[in-house]
Amino acid sequence: MRLSRILPPVLTAFVILIIWQVLPPILEIKDYLLPRPSLVYHTIVKEAQFLVPAAGRTAIAAALGLLSAIAGGLIVASFFTMFVSVRRSFLPWVLILQMTPVIVLVPLIAIWLGSGLASIVAITFLISFFPIAASASSGMSQVDPNYADLFKVMKASRAQTFWKLWVPGALPSVITGVKIAATLATVGAVSGEYMVGTNPAESGLGYLLQIYWSRTDTAAVFAVAVVACIVGYCFVALVNWIGARLLIRD
Repeated sequence: MRLSRILPPVLTAFVILIIWQVLPPILEIKDYLLPRPSLVYHTIVKEAQFLVPAAGRTAIAAALGLLSAIAGGLIVASFFTMFVSVRRSFLPWVLILQMTPVIVLVPLIAIWLGSGLASIVAITFLISFFPIAASASSGMSQVDPNYADLFKVMKASRAQTFWKLWVPGALPSVITGVKIAATLATVGAVSGEYMVGTNPAESGLGYLLQIYWSRTDTAAVFAVAVVACIVGYCFVALVNWIGARLLIRD
C-alpha cells in the first residue's frame, strides 16, 4: 500500500528528469537558459559549502516564523471563537492584512526591524499566519451543536467548553491549516532573505539566490530552488507526522 503511493510520483519525476536531460541538446537550448539536471546536480555538489549552511539558516527562519504563526493564529482564533464582538471588530482587518501583498509591507518591516533574521521571521509569519487562523477559527465554530447544547445543560464554564469541546473539535482543521502554512513557511523565509537578507554569513538561500541571479548563473539558481524544495518538503513531512500522531491520540 505504501509502495503504491510512493512509486507513481517517483516514476513521474524520473521520466521528467530524463526528458529534461535529453530534450535541451536536441532543441539546441543553451545551458544558461535551461540547465540540464546533471549540470544542476554538479552545481549543488560544487556549491554545497554555501548551500548547506544557507539551507540551515533558512530552515531556522522558517521554523521560527511558522511557530510564531501557529501561536498567533491559535490565539486569534480562540478570541474570535470565545468573543463574537472581537471577531466582528477585528476579522475585517485580519482579512485586509492578508490581502495586502507582503512586498508592500517589506520596506516597513525592514525599517522597523532592520535587515536580518527578525525581518525574515516577520515576513514568514505574515505569509503563514492566515491559513492557521482561518482554519482554527472555522474548526472551533463548527463543533457539533448537540455537544454544545450538552455543555450548556451541564453548565460548563466558558473555559471548560473551550478546552474540552472547541479545541478537540478544531484539531483536524488546525492541523490542515498548519500543513498549508508549512508549505508557505519556506517560501516566506526565502522571500524574506531575498528582500531583506544581509550577507552570506548571516543569510540563507534567498540571499544566495540574489547573488546567483546577479551573476546570471542559471544552474546555481536551479540548485537553490532544489535545496529550498527539500527544506520545504521536510517541513511538510514533519507536520504531517506530528498531525497524524495528534489525531491518533485524539
